[in-house]
Amino acid sequence: MKKYLCLMALAVIAGFGCISCDNDDDNTSNHISLKEPSTKNLAARYSIEQNLAGEQAATATFDNVQAVMSEIEVTEEAGILIKYTEDTSDTNASASRSTADAKPKEFWSWYDFTQNGSKLLVNGFGEITIETGNAQAVITLTPEGSTTPLKVIASISTPKYDNELSNYLCRTWTIYFYQILITKNGMQVGKALEKSSDGTCDLKTLIDYANNEHGAGIKDDLGEKKIIKGITFTGNDSFIINYKGTDKKDIGNWEWTEFNVKQKSGTIAYSWCDESMGNNLLGGTATASFSDDECELRLDGKETSKNYTCQVRFKLK
Repeated sequence: MKKYLCLMALAVIAGFGCISCDNDDDNTSNHISLKEPSTKNLAARYSIEQNLAGEQAATATFDNVQAVMSEIEVTEEAGILIKYTEDTSDTNASASRSTADAKPKEFWSWYDFTQNGSKLLVNGFGEITIETGNAQAVITLTPEGSTTPLKVIASISTPKYDNELSNYLCRTWTIYFYQILITKNGMQVGKALEKSSDGTCDLKTLIDYANNEHGAGIKDDLGEKKIIKGITFTGNDSFIINYKGTDKKDIGNWEWTEFNVKQKSGTIAYSWCDESMGNNLLGGTATASFSDDECELRLDGKETSKNYTCQVRFKLK
């Protein structure tokens, strides 16, 4: 009998212990359990300054314009953003500019990669090896189909955002839930929060809803950029939206305007890299907040009229 009473007492104490633990969890605001991004230790931006062999580092053609690789950004989660700058000696390039002294056009390509020792195996490009020392790096480029590696010297920009909150934000996110919120004459209305079945969000359905149901008057031809398949923030201030079924993407620069590490939230300002990027549904400010392994991101839309504003709300994982 005594043994039974002892066991009962222990069970009661254990029960109180569990309740206490649960309460502690409930009282912990915005507990974060995000793992470190998989390639955070590689993250940096490399600006190509010199080709050791004298020839161009690597070229690509965009809209019939030849462009030369000028920058490589290794992001925090197995993605590489490569910037190309138009070759101004190319006839099509010079003809594409409005004036002779216009700034050379810039183009971006996004690639996934895996790491094999010091080599980055870049899907759709080939191999990239980066050897760093002091403020410079020697980068070996071996594009697919090439038998002759190219070596270039690049300056290194390490992430300018490397605090706790930025480390939560800087990764590639997929979409878990999404909705559009519309403020109409001071009152907020909106499409119900929808679960994404495949990690994407169809922007066209949100625009059609805003226009057809609430007369928001969003005039926007999305073209191929209808379905978002991934959103990336990097510590070197790049903001990338990748779209399903197209190589086209929106590239911008972001910065914190304010943030609160304790509350795990902050306000972001961003701007697109050129006028052809972005759309009226995704306009220049955002808020981000974190809980467990999830980020809630709200992107403010550009004001469509004096009486309407839009905001797209994402839950990201």
